[in-house]
Amino acid sequence: MATPFAGTFVAAQTTTSEQAPYVYDIADGEADIYGYLRFDTRLRDYGVMHFATNAPDSYTMTKSYGMIAGESSVFTAGTMVGDKMVAYRVTYYANVFMPEGICLVDPKTGEYEMKWNYVDDGSHLIIDEMTYDPKTNRIFAMHYDTNAKTTDLYEVDNTTYALKRLGSIKGTALMTLAADNGWLYGVSYSFDGTSYLMKIDEATASQPTAVKVGAEELNLLVADYSQSMEFDKTTHRLWWVAQAMDDNSYLVELDTKTGKMLSKKLIKGNPQILGMAIPYQYVADNAPSYVGSLAAAPTSEGANEVRLSWTNPSKDYRGESLSSLSSLKVYRNSSLVTTISDAKPGEAATWTDKNVPSGSYIYKVVPANASGDGIYRESRTFVGYDVPAAPQNVTLKASGKNATITWTAPTEGLNGGTFDKASLSYDVVRMPDNKTVATSLKQCSVTDEALEHAGYSYIVTAKNAQGKGGSTQSNVVAFGPSYGIPFVSPLNTKDDFGVWTSVDNNNDGHTWAFEPYDNVAFYDRSETEDADDWLFSPSLLFDGNKEYQLRYTYYSTNWVTESFQEVKEKMDVRYGTEQTPSAMTTVLKDLGEFHTASGYYLYGKDVFKPQNGEGYIAFHAKSEHKHGRIFLKDVSIREYSDKDLSVTDFTGSATVNCGVSHIFTVSVRNEGKAAVSSYKAQIINAETGEVLAETASKPVGKDETMDVPVEWTPTAEGEVNVTARVVLDGDTYPADNTAQTTLDVKVAPAHADRWITVNKDETEGWLGAFYMNDKHWEAQALFLEKEMQKKDIDITGLQFAFNGKTDGAYTFPAKIFMKQTQLDNLIRKEGSIMGVFELNGWTKVFDGELTVQGAGDNEDFYVKLDKPYHYAGGNVNIRFNIDIEGDVMPSADLPVWHLSYTTGKNRYAFYRGSKEEAPQDEIFTAEYMPYMLFSYIDNTSGIGFANADDAVKISFDGSQIVFSQPVDRAEVFTINGAAVVSVSATSAIGTSMLPHGTYIVKASKGQNTVVKKIVK
Repeated sequence: MATPFAGTFVAAQTTTSEQAPYVYDIADGEADIYGYLRFDTRLRDYGVMHFATNAPDSYTMTKSYGMIAGESSVFTAGTMVGDKMVAYRVTYYANVFMPEGICLVDPKTGEYEMKWNYVDDGSHLIIDEMTYDPKTNRIFAMHYDTNAKTTDLYEVDNTTYALKRLGSIKGTALMTLAADNGWLYGVSYSFDGTSYLMKIDEATASQPTAVKVGAEELNLLVADYSQSMEFDKTTHRLWWVAQAMDDNSYLVELDTKTGKMLSKKLIKGNPQILGMAIPYQYVADNAPSYVGSLAAAPTSEGANEVRLSWTNPSKDYRGESLSSLSSLKVYRNSSLVTTISDAKPGEAATWTDKNVPSGSYIYKVVPANASGDGIYRESRTFVGYDVPAAPQNVTLKASGKNATITWTAPTEGLNGGTFDKASLSYDVVRMPDNKTVATSLKQCSVTDEALEHAGYSYIVTAKNAQGKGGSTQSNVVAFGPSYGIPFVSPLNTKDDFGVWTSVDNNNDGHTWAFEPYDNVAFYDRSETEDADDWLFSPSLLFDGNKEYQLRYTYYSTNWVTESFQEVKEKMDVRYGTEQTPSAMTTVLKDLGEFHTASGYYLYGKDVFKPQNGEGYIAFHAKSEHKHGRIFLKDVSIREYSDKDLSVTDFTGSATVNCGVSHIFTVSVRNEGKAAVSSYKAQIINAETGEVLAETASKPVGKDETMDVPVEWTPTAEGEVNVTARVVLDGDTYPADNTAQTTLDVKVAPAHADRWITVNKDETEGWLGAFYMNDKHWEAQALFLEKEMQKKDIDITGLQFAFNGKTDGAYTFPAKIFMKQTQLDNLIRKEGSIMGVFELNGWTKVFDGELTVQGAGDNEDFYVKLDKPYHYAGGNVNIRFNIDIEGDVMPSADLPVWHLSYTTGKNRYAFYRGSKEEAPQDEIFTAEYMPYMLFSYIDNTSGIGFANADDAVKISFDGSQIVFSQPVDRAEVFTINGAAVVSVSATSAIGTSMLPHGTYIVKASKGQNTVVKKIVK
């Protein structure tokens, strides 16, 4: 027999403290259901959730994981085994799930511990349902193929948790799976939505065949969405959270004898719940079921006696009539306090526990017969005098710098007991600054004054002679003194969002809020009402004689309709002198309808002249109902003046050589209303502020951005953290004069190999320069001139970085092309993820085989070009082609390439598939680029061509380099341009110290220079 449900949840990865026990006090016949909330319209969150079957609308979150690409966990399937939820975990990547394996989840905390790691064989297996049968001690899983409309059955080893495929289910495709008493049950799928309850004998699971339970179809049209069902192993009731074709969610109970629906409840909020897991008790088949209507309460107010009442069970664990009971055992907090031996099935019973010390207790009643202990039931109560429960209706109202907090007194004890009202008082603490406002306050109100404007709330704690009781936190209200100008609010923290005030003007329950995963302010759609929702700034002090500019960044969710039409949002920006919608009569900008693709932002710059004194800015969401989300960040207000420059970007190589000049580009933008010419662009040490290099200004017009090249020649080897700055006398907003980013630069010796790092190592992914899991691959990566940093160089090689999955080697054919280009992006049209390839004008620089090998992170992958590519300047595009005739690289072995995010429009496009020529509608872009370094020879470094009339000849006899006559100076360079030998007044150079390889020899005599390549 499998281990029964033990009643205690212990958090995975937690050893310092024991979690509170699970109390089995659910209403008779009902079930507690845990699962993963994949979608809903009420909580609009993602993670482990919980509800009771008698109150499905009241589902709550246990643990939120958010939806952060590359980070957030999703449980696509799960089932309760003992006191843990066994779940199939995947990681969310945009609209793709990457399978990770099987873990154990504590459903009360959401903490999980991996037990079995999935190794991808190329199938990217997603498990859609799991179920456990304590009768057979087997864990089953299934995968529903949405394309083929077939279902594969799996079994999970209950020791190692490894998956084993059993076979495809014959008879029909199943969308759900639940096990009990040796049988598997599931709901079938058909294209027209008609479904049946099906079952499979576990004894034949190795060759699974599903048969109908009853002849009637379910009275519910089932949608082709992931959904879950599970047995409550305590009561054997079969529950299903159904996703229907009418776009609603229902809690359905199914009859396993007739195949019919016993009940169907609409769940408000339309939740999609995966991995249903129900805490259960498992006992012998003929052991008693639970006692009914269990209640425990003190016999009178403050009494130290507890009266228990219940009805003895009349059924056994499998629902058959119970002939007799041998005993009923009563426990108080796990200690046996009495055994009743004369109990009869179905009779009402009472028992009083006397002389009980004051405190909180859980009583448990366990029926038993000859087959053993049956299902227990529990009830909570408090004995003696309690501490007070939390205050109710705690409300904060503010005006100017002052606030009033009111509340009503609690009516019961914190633990449900009687409490002493005569000694009741309150402590009040202001948040987020944790300031104590009042202690031992007897009345139910208090006033406060804020010396700084912020979003404040107040925690009111009730207490009495017995101690501190419950606490309630008020609503958040922004109040305090007015802000001066400039005003900067990035809206990237909850506290910063708190200085703003959101108003749900249409009272639909949806308005502006803070998104904690993306750290941004957002408005979320209503399902029924068009938006009329306002986000007000705090009070701002304006000078009526000045103009101001409002800056902000906004974007939308990248959602489309079923017909692939963009879902557009609406918003306007307003100014007014009161913090109410009716007072915001000045429209600064009507943004109209807008839609942004993932990773794209829109930028607002609105100039206005306000009245003198206090005023407000507001963002007014006006989207139609059932649309998407609006996001807002980086709000600032500054004086609109003649002198206002900012640094918007800063690029340069992270690898440089000492004594060699390098170009760093500072992007300077004119934020003011007049052209500016007298300024300096500087490269500085980010830690000390030392000016490393600077250049005189280039005129920059109103609203223009100028890329200013700054030439820096490092004078010392080592590492230095650098950034960029613009210096303008009289700049009215110097806060953005310094770049927001820094660059760690490695300064190598002058004679070392020369490299250009063209971007930053910022993220990772499978798709980089090379991808070997499809027969045909093409990628193009376009680099801007300012990223290239140098001109008139010969590029000799390309270097990438990857995280390897295997020590085994994989060799593949590759071609690389390069070209100078007039393009500055590779997108097909504005706001689209579709890409374009350049077709003509390419120079082939590599054609051969490449081998990727190595397990571990930060592995280098260097490609030496067949011949150097001369880069004279401008933007450069690089094309990578792979055409594989044999076996592609297994998905599990694919390297994870290091990538860099793109600034501006997408400049990386790719195609992967079975066609040799990329179809235009299968070329996509991404907001990243391969992280790359270029090795190069600097043609201005002295490695040039011999003069035609030069009489000096260079020869190599294998051991030394010989000159036909003495030369003034001779130098030897590696093929990458690094100097390895330099001598004066010589006629020969010995080469015994040089490794085998290719070298460039340069000899100078008078005004003449000769260069020759040698191979040792």
